[in-house]
Amino acid sequence: MTATYPTGKVLTYYALFGGGIGGLIHLIGVMLFPINETISRHSWQHGGLNNFFLAMLAAIAFGTLFGFIPSILTSIIIVLRKIVLSSVWQYFRLFVIGCFVTFFIFVIAFHDINRLFTSNTLVTWSGILVFNGRVAIVGGLSSVIVGKLVLPKS
Repeated sequence: MTATYPTGKVLTYYALFGGGIGGLIHLIGVMLFPINETISRHSWQHGGLNNFFLAMLAAIAFGTLFGFIPSILTSIIIVLRKIVLSSVWQYFRLFVIGCFVTFFIFVIAFHDINRLFTSNTLVTWSGILVFNGRVAIVGGLSSVIVGKLVLPKS
């Protein structure tokens, strides 16, 4: 382990780049695995290069907006744990931390908490798991990418 842990660097890089990278990952996922027929691979092929760059800029902007709080909380947990990339297990830890933080932030932000605990329907809970599960995987991947760039290696 290094003598001094780069706390400021980790917090700054996650805050600046965590959400934007997550937005790009989400855009790639939507392009490769379209949700419906309106957004299909065919529409991306005929949209042109300018539209693609506009979509990338929009994905970075919305990712930064919606991913700012999860990326900050993820970086705080990483700094408190002083994670150093020494093995594959550490990358898995980054992924799990990013997934759980993103999942719970999006559940708190976008769902009615009272309805979650008073509703016992499988449809409600499975819908929440499917929607937030995709977002959580994006948060985990973003956490690993930014961690690879900024965290110390042993």
